[in-house]
Amino acid sequence: MDYLKKLIAIIFIFSFGCIEQKPPVPNPGMKEEIENLTTESSRKSFLEQILKDDQKVRGDEGQELLLKYGNDSKEFMDYSKAQWAMDSINLLKITAYLEVFGYPSKEVLGKDASTAPWIVVHHCTDPYTRNYYFEALYKAYLNEDLDYNQMSLYLGRTYDFIFRKSFEMESPFKPDDKINALIEALDLNERKEKVLETSSNDE
Repeated sequence: MDYLKKLIAIIFIFSFGCIEQKPPVPNPGMKEEIENLTTESSRKSFLEQILKDDQKVRGDEGQELLLKYGNDSKEFMDYSKAQWAMDSINLLKITAYLEVFGYPSKEVLGKDASTAPWIVVHHCTDPYTRNYYFEALYKAYLNEDLDYNQMSLYLGRTYDFIFRKSFEMESPFKPDDKINALIEALDLNERKEKVLETSSNDE
């Protein structure tokens, strides 16, 4: 049984790696709105608002509704649908932002603004979509706009969605060892090398 599970997982990840990954497509109006963010202040405010909107549909309320009314209740489903709708809108905004400006610098725009793209992608539940953003997030990690915990959580949750189990690694290990092991497990090594090559050329 364990062998069969491993075989299915290997086939799945191989197939997964061969599928062309495409982002959601923002509408022209949304792209134009982002192109008009011509100042650092306007970009900072835009990203910080996304972070606020993301957190607005999360927190204790969902857990309270789940405990009080149950998983299949109208109250909990309405809360969940609001969360899904906000996540979809935010993902479109972040996709457009990354296309226009690239990943936001923590040093320039601040921690909250720099966290916004990561948290929106992290809350996405589709592994194909999550992996589309790998290069942008990995480059942000190399530039220290994302820390080890953020990168590890993003990759680890993608692994969870694909393999239906948590990634485990024998201790002791260095932070980069875990990041690299997850990248290999998710068949992202070629895209990692692409980022490293691009980063080297930019220097």
